Amino acid sequence: MEGAKNQSELESLLNLISDAHSDVLQESWDRKIITLFKEFSTMTMPQCMREFICDEQITMERLYELKRTPRFYRQQKCNVMRFISAYLPALSEKLWDSNLSTDQLVAWLNKGSINTSFRLSDSRKIAREKGELLHAKSIDARTRLESQGYLENLDVFARRNWNQVKAVRARR
Repeated sequence: MEGAKNQSELESLLNLISDAHSDVLQESWDRKIITLFKEFSTMTMPQCMREFICDEQITMERLYELKRTPRFYRQQKCNVMRFISAYLPALSEKLWDSNLSTDQLVAWLNKGSINTSFRLSDSRKIAREKGELLHAKSIDARTRLESQGYLENLDVFARRNWNQVKAVRARR
């Protein structure tokens, strides 16, 4: 009986230590991404995650258990500033609009339940920019083809290419 009681106390103590470690890891992760954002760093999310894993000596699975981490491939493809701006819009607004210190921002994040959003916060803007880019590419392709046709036409009727000129006139 006494052994079972000690076993349950040990398990509860281990759970308590695990929860405390999770809180410390979460604070450390939040501090890292906020610091990189404030430094206008161009570090990519995979580099940031790799560095954090090496510093904290945790596994990738343990990192994914934390809040505010990139979940999908597209989220991991961007740099830290883009990740925060696109997938953590509340934190981004707080970072741009206020002069809070890193400690105050970490405390604010711990109070709230902000997590990585699944969609881009500026998806309409990106779609509009993509449409503008496709329109500009089509205009460029049209211009290129028109100029190529003009140059081919010049070559066909050039004086130096008299055999071609005679063949074209003979077909008329």
